[in-house]
Amino acid sequence: MFRLDARKLYYESSGILKHVGYASGEKWLVEQFLPRLLSDIDEPVLLDIGANVGEYSIALAKSLPSCRCYAFEPNPITFKELAANTGSISNIRLFNCGASSKGQRRRIFVYKSDSSTGHASLYRDVFKEFHLQDDGNIGSLACSMERIDELVESRIIAEAEIHFIKIDTEGHELESLKGMLGVIRGGGVRALQFEFNEMNVISRVFLKDFYDILGDEWSFFRLDTKKLISLGHRYDPANEIFKFQNIVAIRKCFLHHSCL
Repeated sequence: MFRLDARKLYYESSGILKHVGYASGEKWLVEQFLPRLLSDIDEPVLLDIGANVGEYSIALAKSLPSCRCYAFEPNPITFKELAANTGSISNIRLFNCGASSKGQRRRIFVYKSDSSTGHASLYRDVFKEFHLQDDGNIGSLACSMERIDELVESRIIAEAEIHFIKIDTEGHELESLKGMLGVIRGGGVRALQFEFNEMNVISRVFLKDFYDILGDEWSFFRLDTKKLISLGHRYDPANEIFKFQNIVAIRKCFLHHSCL
């Protein structure tokens, strides 16, 4: 007997569990939404936090050819692939570190059989609970974490303003955000994209934490294939869904730039 999975249908109609490619909405965001949002800026400055092997950074550089993109990847094995993939693209600058609330050395966990996995996480339990790995299958690598605010203050990132930030750090998104509050509160950042999923159960982070840290001047949306779905005018506990999704926060004063 054929049965409809009502919950799965709801998720798929709401921008949830659309993991890859065109369906995820990232192609639409990068190729259509961001060019509108940043249309009045000659050289937009973009951060790709958790760049992995560079697909997102490369897409940004292609869609916004005058941009300057700073790509951060803490996994030293993955970073080599990132460098190889982006070496010929002059407006992408690479950092072999992650973003966090404080600068420090950490261990990043990986599969022993695949050190360059896109699942790499600062939280060992991500592998045990969600990727169903025994301790013997989990490896780790030393990595560096930096505060984005410190990189800006020290002029390592020299631009006066940053305009868009994407964060994909396998459960560490809130801590990454905490280390760049100076940049965000400076007013230049128009939009943030961050993943929110099962990993946040391990890091003990709620969607409400992002509302609280960003404040009332931001509107929250969920990214769907070719649109943004509003999460309402204020925080709603019903949106605490720990399944794969991309949240886009837009500073309210720039909503008109994106034609929303």
